[in-house]
Amino acid sequence: MKRILLVGTFIASLNCVNAQIVSLLNENFNAGFPPTWIRINNDGLTPQAIVSFVNNAWVAYEDIDSTGIGDSVAVATSYYSPAGTADDWMISPAITLEGHGNFIQWDVKSQDPSYPDGYDVMVSYYPAIDSFYVDTVFSVDAEYPDWTVRTVSLDSFANQTIYVAFRAKSTNKFLLLVDNIWVYADTTVSVPEYAMAETTLQAFPNPANEFVTVSAQRPVVKAIMYDMAGKKMTTLQPGGLTFRIPLQGVNPGVYILYVYCADGTQGRVKIIRS
Repeated sequence: MKRILLVGTFIASLNCVNAQIVSLLNENFNAGFPPTWIRINNDGLTPQAIVSFVNNAWVAYEDIDSTGIGDSVAVATSYYSPAGTADDWMISPAITLEGHGNFIQWDVKSQDPSYPDGYDVMVSYYPAIDSFYVDTVFSVDAEYPDWTVRTVSLDSFANQTIYVAFRAKSTNKFLLLVDNIWVYADTTVSVPEYAMAETTLQAFPNPANEFVTVSAQRPVVKAIMYDMAGKKMTTLQPGGLTFRIPLQGVNPGVYILYVYCADGTQGRVKIIRS
């Protein structure tokens, strides 16, 4: 299948976040690639012409599904000339974790479903790439082609100052998109629930004009969709793992869907009404 250049994103919104959640790092790349983050192009390969805008290990690139509103994502490529394996890093600034309830959450997608990219999320006490190979907290060889929210506990590093690295690692695929990297401490969840707090959401098709199907790992008891001004648009009580959001009568634009699962976990995903 032809590789199609179509970049999307998820807009960060902290409306509805419980007051007992402490935000430790929040990056949405809307102001460009942050100077406090480290980028390392460890493969030294040359991107193909169609993805030549990826002129660093990772770049901030505007979401063409919602242009003109300053909405950007972090993009890495593994589509090289000649073909090769990506080894591209973006490393966060130092993050000091709380005593418990620490999580990292991010939004991610592979741009072309026929060429899905993979990546690792790694933690270290130092911002040098050789130090990250010890602690990999998440790894996937072929990420989903729809925007997906990933959440992973960082409690094994509680009370420590750490760095988090995203490493693109695929061979001859296309584009990997990451957005809204959020490290936070949630003191509202009891200690036994921390192991259950990892959640994954998918929304497809996205963009959509009639309805979007949302898929969760755990039964969803409530879903609320807001517009970007914080106005509540839709409230549902699905009760299952998969449900539809009707979009007839909804104006074109970007919306945020908050999902609440039966076990107390939560997630959020961007919905684009085309």
